[in-house]
Amino acid sequence: FIICAGAVKVERTGTDKDTLLTHLEAGKTFGEMSFMDGSPTTGTVTTTEPTEVLKISHNSVDQLLDDNPDMGVKLWRNFALDLKQRLTQTNEKIEYYVDVNRMLLDDPSFRKIYSRL
Repeated sequence: FIICAGAVKVERTGTDKDTLLTHLEAGKTFGEMSFMDGSPTTGTVTTTEPTEVLKISHNSVDQLLDDNPDMGVKLWRNFALDLKQRLTQTNEKIEYYVDVNRMLLDDPSFRKIYSRL
């Protein structure tokens, strides 16, 4: 999907609560992972304001790339750049949570409450 106008939020649905993954605005895409390998989606996308999206089917992309093979390089490069940006954001979140956990474990009052750590 390509967001033509508006904005969405992407959440991962968990057993006890949803986790906000990101906000996306016009010009951004979502659903690439499922698009690439046909796997089920791993997140829930919800509009946060009036939004228009363009859905691109596998068949239409296959036909476009058959007719214009050079576009494939650009398409996959853009997928890779977008996924690299998302991986960078994920790494930053992980670093934050690791730092928070380190601070908690270094806090004697926290360790006393959770003595099994």
